[in-house]
Amino acid sequence: MTLRPIDVLIIACAVGLQGWLMARYWTPSVAGTRVRIQSPTETQEWPLDETRELEVQGALGISRLRIDDGGIRFLDSPCRGKVCVRSGHLEHGGETTACVPNRISVQVLPAARSDAAIDLLHY
Repeated sequence: MTLRPIDVLIIACAVGLQGWLMARYWTPSVAGTRVRIQSPTETQEWPLDETRELEVQGALGISRLRIDDGGIRFLDSPCRGKVCVRSGHLEHGGETTACVPNRISVQVLPAARSDAAIDLLHY
């Protein structure tokens, strides 16, 4: 099989377009320094460099969260699916998770308040 000149041109354009898109839209992850926790009754912010366990009152009951090792995770929640617990340890700026039935959301804030993109591909 022989490549024609048009084939080579199409491949070169595709590779060039991919490089341009990566340079334009990819942003490296930034370590988070604080976390914002929103519940139906309040919004809290905590530093990520101190180890602590939090109990947050939600619509269904109390969700337990743990801040340690520069990140945060749900330990337990009264929801059925436990998707929030399985979301794991969040430590990069812009990462978010939520216990939707309990109406609690968690967002890691980047060190510099830049336009940190939320990576939805990991969900």
